Amino acid sequence: MTRRAPVLALAAVLAAVTVAGVVVLTRDAGPDLVADDVVGVYAGFSESIRPMDNDHIDPSAGRICDVEDPDAAGLSIEFYDATGTIDVDANATLDPGRYVLGYTLCSGEERDSGEVAIVVRATPDVEVEVVGPGVLSITNPGDVPFWFDYGEGNDEAPRDGRFLVKPGRTERVRVQRHQIHWNLSYFGRQGQFYFEGNIDDTQLPPGVKPLGTMPPGIS
Repeated sequence: MTRRAPVLALAAVLAAVTVAGVVVLTRDAGPDLVADDVVGVYAGFSESIRPMDNDHIDPSAGRICDVEDPDAAGLSIEFYDATGTIDVDANATLDPGRYVLGYTLCSGEERDSGEVAIVVRATPDVEVEVVGPGVLSITNPGDVPFWFDYGEGNDEAPRDGRFLVKPGRTERVRVQRHQIHWNLSYFGRQGQFYFEGNIDDTQLPPGVKPLGTMPPGIS
């Protein structure tokens, strides 16, 4: 979210008005306390947002005092009062679309309502397969690029190679192991997704020893 400069404390935006000898405090005509937000999340994954980061108030002068349930059964939230953070979790079966989460900001006697638009996107059905002796094929049917890492079968952080698979592309890579562990990841403004898997009993070309890998990126 875009951070905006905080406005003056609530007391500074109150003006004294005399009506029939009585001093009445009124709030200046100005922007609302809250600014609406948007967060992207992929189906089957979660994302965090801090709505107050772009609200028109110093965080020390107010807090989120109420959070409503989202308007979809496939969305769940967790609110952390100490930090003002809302975790949004989208069920893997949730249809892509725009959903709404309401919240209330409190500052002294002032209360204002805001909304977080939750944009759920379909998670791409990535294909990772063996297409020949020692050759993996990775297809990205989605609209965002992701990083693909691969390496030794029991290595949680593959170290043999890493490359970017662009949207709509199929990349191939030579490997030199019988067991391969891989993961792919995207972290961006639209949300995030992460997958990992293992490929066992990979056949290698005749004469190739299962040690290390050849340079990646063959086509």
